[in-house]
Amino acid sequence: LTIRDLFNLALIPSYNSAAMALTRSTGLTAEEFAAKMNERARALNMTQTKFVEPTGLSPDNVASAADLLKLAQIAFTQAEIRNATVRQEFTFQILNNKRSETVKNTDKLLGSYLNIGAGKTGSLDEAGYCLISEVIGPLGQKVMIVVLGSLSDADRFQDLKALAQWAFDNYSWY
Repeated sequence: LTIRDLFNLALIPSYNSAAMALTRSTGLTAEEFAAKMNERARALNMTQTKFVEPTGLSPDNVASAADLLKLAQIAFTQAEIRNATVRQEFTFQILNNKRSETVKNTDKLLGSYLNIGAGKTGSLDEAGYCLISEVIGPLGQKVMIVVLGSLSDADRFQDLKALAQWAFDNYSWY
């Protein structure tokens, strides 16, 4: 696979093996990479965040909703990240056998009535089902929503829809 394929596989179907392959491509160990992640988190004033490995699969990785919002606000300014996170599917070619594969995005709100500008799913037994999305309202208003600890895959999307609806019904943009 190419580096670009690994990038897309980490963001679109949330393949943690792709995130680890990207880590290895840097020449750093997982621990060294996590240390760089922690340095970046501190630079972003993410005071309630600690990474111990790069995939997010360890329950020892911790972050608050406020810190995840800070990270998403920076990450979603990057066109490559925004574009990847809103792709409903991604097709790539395995280089050594020329076989093509297509994977689906884990974000089930893509293509729904909500206009998702960017987003990322995640889940872990200890954290529940999580979702961070930028939702664009009918007048172009943008709301960033962080959902942590939903009880199921479906619940995280329902939770985000309810929060988005509440925001657009109750907040006035001037």
